[in-house]
Amino acid sequence: MARFIETAEATDQISNLIKSGNPRLAVAFWGDGAAKRLGLLSNTSGCQVICNLKMGGTNPREIKLLLDAGVSVRQLDTLHAKVYLADGGALVGSSNASANGLSFQGGECSGWEEANLRVESGPTHDAIAKWFEQLWQSGEARPVTKSDLTLAQEIWSRRRRTSIVTKTDSLSGDIIDIIEKMPHKIFDRRVFIAFYWNRYSKEAKEKIEYIQKAHDIIDSNEKIQRKFVIAQGVGQVAKRDLPSSAFERA
Repeated sequence: MARFIETAEATDQISNLIKSGNPRLAVAFWGDGAAKRLGLLSNTSGCQVICNLKMGGTNPREIKLLLDAGVSVRQLDTLHAKVYLADGGALVGSSNASANGLSFQGGECSGWEEANLRVESGPTHDAIAKWFEQLWQSGEARPVTKSDLTLAQEIWSRRRRTSIVTKTDSLSGDIIDIIEKMPHKIFDRRVFIAFYWNRYSKEAKEKIEYIQKAHDIIDSNEKIQRKFVIAQGVGQVAKRDLPSSAFERA
């Protein structure tokens, strides 16, 4: 008998399956923190994972974490399935161990609607187990090497840099606030900042004065301060003091 599993239930359902023993996962795409979130790192006995490193939807750091924990991992370039199998049942559906293979991860995953079916032991479970074993033993599913992870990191980084920020992951507000409070929104992505020196608009001057008062910033001829203006959107500007190291990293 199959049971429909909605988005809110998926993580708990998968975690419970993994705890039932001998987890076998044919899940194409993996994002940061997935292994810990699903409980794989504490249930590695008999654990087998098949992933897709070629498409750029898998964070190779997460796969290395699995390998270091003793999980048997193989890669399959044509894998697009999302199958979670264990002794206690199986879950099949749209849920990747990231956010549907779009190179999103962590907090970026919120807002995506997923749908899955869970089956208990029986003929369907046996058929899924047989399918997984055939996939695992196929010549196309191959072990993950160090060079594979290096190449996968290049592919992952390239895709992250060019991935589109969607409605569910929109950026708003001061860029410094975003870096401090929501670093996952720009992690591994290209960020363009315009530095310029010009007369401040009335709006900018008011915001600068507000920030200076809030942070007790006092201009002094004896103290050289590095300042910059960030233009974000039309008519939205902010001014912040940054340490020299920030400019060295930029």
